[in-house]
Amino acid sequence: MSNPTTAVVQTQLVGGTDGDIFHDGSALGGWPAMQKIDMAHPIRQIDIFSGWIVDGVTVTYQLQGGSTAKGAHGTSSTRSTVKLSDKETLLAVVGRAGNHSYYKRSVVHQLTFVILDTSNGKVRQEGPFGNEDASNQGEVFHVSGPIALAGYAKNGTDPLGLSGLSFIKASTFE
Repeated sequence: MSNPTTAVVQTQLVGGTDGDIFHDGSALGGWPAMQKIDMAHPIRQIDIFSGWIVDGVTVTYQLQGGSTAKGAHGTSSTRSTVKLSDKETLLAVVGRAGNHSYYKRSVVHQLTFVILDTSNGKVRQEGPFGNEDASNQGEVFHVSGPIALAGYAKNGTDPLGLSGLSFIKASTFE
């Protein structure tokens, strides 16, 4: 038998490209030269800032060796916090992204997080966050097993801070 190999891949962007590009896998995880993010338990907490759309996210990553690092993207508004225990992992993210008729630009409209408790197999859902105007604009997307975020955001005072998201995933193969 051969030793398994881990490949780190990135999904296609959902939403728009306004603002500056960010890539937590590289900035905080050191990819592609190394992988400092703990692959077994990569995400400890997600703070979501939302209203009609998702204005911003702050993700706290678990690093190898036990320390943490935060990636903050977009702007702060009404905050909701999703915490993951040591036994939980982010199984999937489901959302909506695309053009918003009021804001007249492509944005992330809504995010929902599906979390698996690996100690007992129970699944919980946190969200949806965003889409408070109930307009259900944008296309539905879903991604399984994300370990880090990338995308475009305007940090600062722009109320539409988070424009687009892409997800970094790890796949193991032999």
